[in-house]
Amino acid sequence: MKKIILLLFTMPLFIYFLTCDRADMQTIAKYGPEPDVIYLFSDGGSTYDGTFSGYDGPEEACYIQYETYFKDLDITRIEPLLSTHERNVRDIVPDIYSHVEVIGIETSLSVFLSSSWSGLWDGVLSGQLSSIGITGYWTGSTTSGTLHTNNCNNWTDTSFNGTQGNGDSSGFWMDDGSTIACNLSGGLICVGY
Repeated sequence: MKKIILLLFTMPLFIYFLTCDRADMQTIAKYGPEPDVIYLFSDGGSTYDGTFSGYDGPEEACYIQYETYFKDLDITRIEPLLSTHERNVRDIVPDIYSHVEVIGIETSLSVFLSSSWSGLWDGVLSGQLSSIGITGYWTGSTTSGTLHTNNCNNWTDTSFNGTQGNGDSSGFWMDDGSTIACNLSGGLICVGY
């Protein structure tokens, strides 16, 4: 009788672990572990043309920045802060992690930018990227984080124009309102979480 009672008490606990933890494991497998903070990082000095010549795309440029300057950051995913034909910049971080705070970081400086990833797209940052030395950088994005028509032909052609962000602005940080020829130079901000 004691065994049956013990089984009745432990069965719900066993079922709970099979269902609840399984959902968490699927989330982690799909999106990675929930980050404590989302970093926007840049070495502040490197510049690139709109096709990221000399690199195998902006992803490699971000990885090299991470390996060279930011290896101490606790991150599992690295993406360039660029809108492409495949993905809007605002969709880089999955919605499930859109509540996580965002910090801008340069090789030796940092600034609090927003209390959440979704807060980056409401129009105003809490801090300015220029305070840590990040000024003109490629985005290919509108102020709301969606794909701008000026994106260096999806970052493949220097004969097109691109959109850059303005680190001096807290409101137009993704699109400073001007276009720049893609054969000219701009910085690159990377997202790490």
